[in-house]
Amino acid sequence: MILLLLLLLIMLNGVFSMSEIALISVRKSRLEVEAQAGDKRASQALKLAQSPNQFLSTVQIGITLVGILTGAFGEASLTRTVAALVARLPVPLLAAHSEGIALVLVVFFITYLSVVVGELLPKRIGLANPEGIAKWVAGPMTWLARLASPFIWLLSLTSDGIIKLLGIKGKSDGGVTEEEINALVRAGTSEGVVQEIEQGLVQNVFSLGDRHVGSLMTSRPDLVWLDVQADVASLRRTVLDHKSPVYPLAEGSLDHVLGTVRSEDLLSDDLDQQLGRLRELSREALYLPASSKAYHALELFRKSGRSHALVVNEFGSVLGLLTIQDIFDALVDDLVEEPSSPQVVRRDDGSYLIDAQLPFDEFAHQFQLTEAERQGLTGFHTLGGLLLHELGAVPKEGEHLTWYGHYFEAVDTDHGRIDKILYLPKPGTDDPAPTPR
Repeated sequence: MILLLLLLLIMLNGVFSMSEIALISVRKSRLEVEAQAGDKRASQALKLAQSPNQFLSTVQIGITLVGILTGAFGEASLTRTVAALVARLPVPLLAAHSEGIALVLVVFFITYLSVVVGELLPKRIGLANPEGIAKWVAGPMTWLARLASPFIWLLSLTSDGIIKLLGIKGKSDGGVTEEEINALVRAGTSEGVVQEIEQGLVQNVFSLGDRHVGSLMTSRPDLVWLDVQADVASLRRTVLDHKSPVYPLAEGSLDHVLGTVRSEDLLSDDLDQQLGRLRELSREALYLPASSKAYHALELFRKSGRSHALVVNEFGSVLGLLTIQDIFDALVDDLVEEPSSPQVVRRDDGSYLIDAQLPFDEFAHQFQLTEAERQGLTGFHTLGGLLLHELGAVPKEGEHLTWYGHYFEAVDTDHGRIDKILYLPKPGTDDPAPTPR
């Protein structure tokens, strides 16, 4: 009878241990989904997981009480029974020390059962199915917490007072971070739950939030725009040769922007007739500072109902055009293989041939530039812009720049713009072995 009671106490200790580990390791997001679907047990478990102090105190009281009762029953009853059995053995030496031997055997037996049945096995079960176990124990644990609430209040008051006396500050919950989400997604990918393309999308969603619109836009040298001073034939050729969803409308140059014209407005009727009334078709341009982040631009598009904006610097000069399609393209960047030529090509001598239009943010990330090297760089968004910024003019072919030990040389220029740049990392820099893009 005593042995059966002892086993029941140890198993009760196991239930407390299993409940504790399950509710600590449970995924709250999964419980939230089940609770919203109407699962009452999931709702109870979620409340305990979100406010664990009272629950943990209840568990600790239960484990402590069970431990005291187990020790009391084990020492009081089992020791005497085992001592009597040892005393009957036909070995005088053992019979003389029967009580001591019995105590050692009982302590070993109770400890073994407590560790295996009361701790290890229940905790492994709780870790194997935390959500299911949490929902199973939520009801009884909530009831026990209410029953023990006066004693729990006293314990909490005492522990809080000691914490304050020691000058220890409580740890604030900073919420879920990007790093934690990325770690979960990587774990899901390695287990086959999350597809690789889904992992890439999640990573791009976070990286896109750090990118400026200048690294996403169509830059001014590549921008196709319509001049109200041009004749209809020239405008028709521009529209037909350079199909674009939207065209900036300017007078003489992009320094005198009148608005923007959508291609659907031009092609909705006779093209020549529509080109003759560009001022009527134009809409007021939406402007974005070059320092804006991608998600700020997306929010502006949402509020304004527009899908494009002109990117300007602090002086109001047009730097390029950003469309909502540019943002979507950045989200699937690296996920879709394009047949276009790579922007970064590694040469046999260790140097790199790089497209001058490569966004500087991508260059800095790919070649691991230091914070000191990135600091104070403003007014440009491409690698070619770095050369223009540092040299003060469009470099001629063969003209080079040494910047923080990095070597840049303009190897191909076309009509006043840089096309290709030869880059040699500074000595001592680890080879990043960038993937051609």
